[in-house]
Amino acid sequence: LLYEYGFQKTSFLTFEKLESIFPRLSFSDILRKDIPEEVWNFSVQQAILVKDVESFYSLGAYLTQVDARVLEDLFGWIIIRDLAQFTNGDGQKMFLDMFKQDDEENENPVSTPREELCFNILAGERGIMRPAVENIFLRKYFNQEAKTEVTQITASLHLEFEQTLKQFFWMDEGTITAAIEKLKHLKYKIAFGNKTIDEAYIESLYRHLPTFTERTTFPTMFQHIIRNNFLTDLEQLSDLIVKNDATYIDPFGDQMFYDATETALVLPAAYLYRMGFRSGLPPESNFGGLGMIISTAIVSQFGHEALRLFDDKDEEWEHTSSPVETQDRFTTPSLNPNKDYAPSYEDGDLDYKRPKIKQNEYDYGSTYYDQNELPDQYPTEDGQKDKFNSQSKREIPKLWSNYTRTHFLTNSKCLQNGILDPNDLGLSESDLEDEFIFEAWCPVHFPDYVGLRVAYNVYMATLRRNVEKKLLGLSDFCENQLFFISYALAFCESMDDVVNYDKDKINENLAMFYNV
Repeated sequence: LLYEYGFQKTSFLTFEKLESIFPRLSFSDILRKDIPEEVWNFSVQQAILVKDVESFYSLGAYLTQVDARVLEDLFGWIIIRDLAQFTNGDGQKMFLDMFKQDDEENENPVSTPREELCFNILAGERGIMRPAVENIFLRKYFNQEAKTEVTQITASLHLEFEQTLKQFFWMDEGTITAAIEKLKHLKYKIAFGNKTIDEAYIESLYRHLPTFTERTTFPTMFQHIIRNNFLTDLEQLSDLIVKNDATYIDPFGDQMFYDATETALVLPAAYLYRMGFRSGLPPESNFGGLGMIISTAIVSQFGHEALRLFDDKDEEWEHTSSPVETQDRFTTPSLNPNKDYAPSYEDGDLDYKRPKIKQNEYDYGSTYYDQNELPDQYPTEDGQKDKFNSQSKREIPKLWSNYTRTHFLTNSKCLQNGILDPNDLGLSESDLEDEFIFEAWCPVHFPDYVGLRVAYNVYMATLRRNVEKKLLGLSDFCENQLFFISYALAFCESMDDVVNYDKDKINENLAMFYNV
C-alpha cells in the first residue's frame, strides 16, 4: 500500500496527498484553525519531509482512531512549537519559552524546540495556570501545617546558634558582637509565600478570563491571557488587589540558596519535601535530618568559610542569590512579579548544606574591623606572633579578627590531624595565597561540626519538653542513635553515589562531634 502512493524510504508529501492517504485526518482544518494566516499562509500544496515512511504510516493509522479534539490539540502544540523557530517580530512574542538557545553567549544562537516546554504558556514558570498548579501541589504535598513546623524548627536553630556563638571562648568580644549583629539581619523564606496557598486569591487572578470551550484556538487563548494580565496589573496598581507578597518564593524550587537581596536563606517547599521532611515526624527525623542541614547552612555564613574569596574567573560561574526577574508582561504572562527563582545547578554542582553566597555579602563585618586597626585592637595573647598581618593580593573582608583567627587554629589542633590534599578541595588561587584560609579550610569543617552540635542541642531540649513515642521498629535505639541515624540518612541522600566518601565523611563528622 505504501508504494502504491509513491512512497520511498524518505519522501516529500504534500498535505493534499496526506489527506488522501488518511481521509479521517483533516490536516488543513487543524492548521487553518490554530495558526493565524498572518503567521503562516497555509496551502494544501505545501509539503513536509517524511524520513521514515513505515513509521509515519503506522502513526497515521493510529491517529485516525484518536479523538478529534485531542488530535487537534496535539498537532496544534507541535506545530506552534516548531513554527516558533522561524517567526520574527511581534509574531514571535507568543512563542517565548517554547524553545531554548543552545549557546546564550553566541551572537547567533541556534533555537531548538523542547518538547517539555510546549505548555509553558499555560503552566510554565510564568504561565497563566502556574499559581493554580502551585496551589494543588502545596495542598497535596506541603501544606500550611508543614510550613509552620519548619518555621518553628528554623527559629529554634537560630536561637541556639546565637547562644553557641557566645560560648566560643576563642572568639574575642568584637567578633562575637559582629557575628550576632549579622545574625539579627538573617531572615528565612520557607516553603511558599503566604498567598500562594490562598484559593480565594488564586481565583481572583483569573476573573477576567472568559470560559474556554473545546473550539477555542491557541492564539485566541493567548490574547485573552494577555488581556487578563493587563487588567489584573491595573487592579494591583489601584489597590483593588493587594499583591505585595514580599515573602513569595517559588515552591517548586528544588535547591536551598541564599538570597542576598533579602538577606535570607530560601527553603522552597519542593526542596524540603525532597530532603524527606514530612509534617508530624518525630524529633530525631526533624533535627537529625532537615534540622542539621539548616543549622549547617546558617553556620556556614559565620564561620571561616564566609571569608573565602573567589577568583574573577570563579565569579563567572558562581551561583549566588536568585536573579532579579525582568519581566515583559506581554511576552511572558506572569502572575508573580515578586517571585524569586532558584539558580540552576549543573551536573549536581551544589553542596546541600552550604548555599552559594554572593561575595559582597561577606563585607558585613568590615564595619567592625578596620584593616589598619586590627593589630592594636585585638593583640594576641602571650606575645604570640600574629600570623595573619600580611596582605593578600585581594583584601579579605573581616568578620573574624586576627585574634579570633589565631586562637581558632590554636584551639582546633585536635581537628587538624591528617590534613587533606589542597588539590582535592577545589581551592581558588586567592584561597591558597591566604595563610589562614589555607590552614583553616583544609582540615576543619567548621559548619559541619557547629551545625551538627546546634541541631543536636535543640533535639535534646525538645526531648526534655516532650516525650515522643518511637517509630515502630526503632524502639531498641536510644535517642542519640536515632538522631545520628537520621543524620546519616540525610547526608547520604544528598551526596553522589560514592559510598566510601559518604562513609568516611560521616565518620569524620561524628569523631569531631564526640572528641571536641
